[in-house]
Amino acid sequence: MNKRELEELRAALWQRPLRPEEEARLQSWLAGHPEEREDWDLERSLTHALGRLRQVEVPSNLAARVWSAIEREEAAPKRWRWAHRFSWVRAVWIRWAVAGAAALIVVMVWWQGWQAPKVLEPEAVQVWAELLSPEPLAEFDIVARLPVGPAPDVELLSLLQ
Repeated sequence: MNKRELEELRAALWQRPLRPEEEARLQSWLAGHPEEREDWDLERSLTHALGRLRQVEVPSNLAARVWSAIEREEAAPKRWRWAHRFSWVRAVWIRWAVAGAAALIVVMVWWQGWQAPKVLEPEAVQVWAELLSPEPLAEFDIVARLPVGPAPDVELLSLLQ
């Protein structure tokens, strides 16, 4: 049995109970495919449950009510048609905002790299080492830990000398 025949049996089950020959074909197929038995049992029980529901009379004006609902839905967006005309502005604005944010990030990263202190080349370190004697640098840690206070009183220092 192929897929088309199975779908025909399923459609027949929805319309009416299966005839004995159709039921026999289905049971022989299900014997070879036990994994499908649960699906067919579920299909059969759902069809039986739907068949027990009471039949509801379709109102005579159903088509007119459906068309009026469609017309109401179509008429409602006309008030907002101007917003659809300018929807491209919103899309363009978002793209420009994202591009501007990306450009701002790139400029900030570049600026931070440009403002960062440069690593001294070995030649510059050698020149500084020749100009400065090591004695002032020996007490650098102590001087760096001193609190920052008011400027020294030059007159007092000159009197003390």
